Amino acid sequence: MRRSRAVVYIADHAADPTLTPEGVAAGLGISPRALRRVLGHTALDAAGYIAHARLDLALETLRDPRLAHLSLSVVAARAGYACAADLLRAVRAATGLTPEAYRAQVLDGPRRGDDPTRGESPRRGESQRGESQRGDGPRRAARPPA
Repeated sequence: MRRSRAVVYIADHAADPTLTPEGVAAGLGISPRALRRVLGHTALDAAGYIAHARLDLALETLRDPRLAHLSLSVVAARAGYACAADLLRAVRAATGLTPEAYRAQVLDGPRRGDDPTRGESPRRGESQRGESQRGDGPRRAARPPA
């Protein structure tokens, strides 16, 4: 079995709040040990892939202007989180922002003075890549290896 099959399965089922590494293994028809072997050569284990897939779903939902009316509880449920507090912790850890602030920043568009052809201009104290020179600026979500 290839790692990509396991990663695709996790991404397809991440919205299921009961998804566990054991459930992934069962869904793929392999043992949990075999799943660990398949994913063992990567930085993430099955639980890490599940967490990243859920975060991707949540951020995608928060970025979608058509879904801006959804409450954070609904966004959390759609992304497979047990509650809005779990969503809050995950989004804050990945972006440095609350889900509400992340949604507002993304949906409000570029700030005045930004050049839309060059992406966002850095805020005071940030480098061009969006990294804070003080260490307290927004962080980007890490992507799991494919």
